[in-house]
Amino acid sequence: MPDGFRDHDARDQQNYRRQEAGQAARAKVDPKKLKAMFQSCWDQSDTAMASSDLIRLCESNDVTTKDYLAAEHQLGTCAESLSKTKGTPVGAAHISHAIREQDAAMRKSFGGRLSDEQRAALHHILGPERLACIVGLAGAGKSTMLKTARTAWEKQGIAVHGAALAGKAAEGLQSASGISIPAFQQCCQLL
Repeated sequence: MPDGFRDHDARDQQNYRRQEAGQAARAKVDPKKLKAMFQSCWDQSDTAMASSDLIRLCESNDVTTKDYLAAEHQLGTCAESLSKTKGTPVGAAHISHAIREQDAAMRKSFGGRLSDEQRAALHHILGPERLACIVGLAGAGKSTMLKTARTAWEKQGIAVHGAALAGKAAEGLQSASGISIPAFQQCCQLL
């Protein structure tokens, strides 16, 4: 049995596991170089945690950056301001048109249509409120509903921009619904 299996501390730190080899293959990077880079980051992590740019969150003991916390606060301030105002609801003809378009695409793709819950959510977010929230489990159809809403907003002549704090969420919103994500600093200015 190799020494590294008998004694964890005796293993070569530059050796990589199968998962790391797969990650390197997907990134098209030499696995030994990738392992060395991650090891270097790990070795520097104690000094990184001492950075003045980091803030420890009291309630969870998690860590964030000052910039991320400021962006989160700015987004909250914008949301609060929007929640206190009303706008013009999207016209019923535009909503009906968007629903018909989406239903036709879903019928052609897999024989489905928007659910009653998706239709109710559409009418909610296309109403007069300038801030409306929809909550649902993964796979519930939020992105499909937002794609339909985007169609209705655009038919009404409204420019549609999305916002998300996490890059993964922004990518998901943009790819699933077609809603573009401008740079964060532009988001509150657009509102």
